[in-house]
Amino acid sequence: MFRTRDYLILATLGLVILALSGSGFAFRLLKEESGTYEFGGYTYNHTQGEIPYSSENPGPYIHWPSPNITYRINSRGTTDIAGEGEFDAIEAAFHEWENVSPATINFTRGSNTTHTLNASDGQNVLFWSTSEDLPDLQSSKGITLITYNNTTDEITDVDIVLNDDYTWSLNTFDIDSDIYDVQSLATHEIGHLLGIDHSEKTTDGSCPTMLRGKAGEEYCQEEFESPSLGMRSLAQDDKNAINYLYGDTLRVKEVFQSIQSAINFAQAGQTVYVGSGTYNEQVTMK
Repeated sequence: MFRTRDYLILATLGLVILALSGSGFAFRLLKEESGTYEFGGYTYNHTQGEIPYSSENPGPYIHWPSPNITYRINSRGTTDIAGEGEFDAIEAAFHEWENVSPATINFTRGSNTTHTLNASDGQNVLFWSTSEDLPDLQSSKGITLITYNNTTDEITDVDIVLNDDYTWSLNTFDIDSDIYDVQSLATHEIGHLLGIDHSEKTTDGSCPTMLRGKAGEEYCQEEFESPSLGMRSLAQDDKNAINYLYGDTLRVKEVFQSIQSAINFAQAGQTVYVGSGTYNEQVTMK
């Protein structure tokens, strides 16, 4: 049943959410930054990272308008791996994020594709390329290109490119030798796809998957490299990040830009929390 009502809502900021402030969170979320940049012939809006609990006015953060996200993998894969093992590794990386609770993100793997980078085709594609074929890659191991609506902050398209100038493996991660584990790096880039920036160094000594590259090499190289392959498994800080965006509390104003958009996203068990302010909108209840 759907009901339509006009509401004029004056919300009071609750203390329950803010009670977590100052708890040592290291995760950063992506938000709009002025300006654009070019990559692969497409124009993208800049983003910046912000630690929500360190900001007096957090957000608004870029986010998906629906918990159901379809991705596809380019059928070429990487030349370093025989067979289709890299596809299974990528699927496992998506499952790692999907399995976080109470977040309600649901990934569906579409059929393999020949598509690569396209900022406006609405297809979320993961593919390998080289700096020769895609010069903007330069020396990056992987880059996530996010297209979002800069009015609603809703993500409309994401493409992930992994750099085939490096050596890719299904079980070896050796930074000094430039050998990278597919599942580890894919798990990191999928965090960006969800709207999560690089994490700062944690105060508890843990090694989040989303830790900044140089910080990861400095503080967590042993944890990330084989045989540990710790980047494959999300730390609590990574889980806090996805739950801030898509967990049991859907934040209007900090994440969702309208009450209706939060309602549209909401699944059973999720609460729409309306930040302080005046909202005049027609709301259709599920």
